[in-house]
Amino acid sequence: MLDHEKKLDEIFRKVSRIAKDEAIDYDTEFDSLSSWDSLTYVELIAEVEKELNIKFDFDELLEANTWGSLKNLIIEIATK
Repeated sequence: MLDHEKKLDEIFRKVSRIAKDEAIDYDTEFDSLSSWDSLTYVELIAEVEKELNIKFDFDELLEANTWGSLKNLIIEIATK
């Protein structure tokens, strides 16, 4: 696992309040998480931007509805 990926998993679990032993994978849809709501999504984006010093394009975020799609977007932006 790349350093960015490990950091993203830590941020995701912290912000979404998912237990370490709860399974999340590439296909995990945000809406399927019991602790998930739109504010959690905003918190996640803000935390990722702060921790990785990146900025998102709003239109790109509209496409990301699974953990895998958001993770790929973050890695793409962070490694440019």
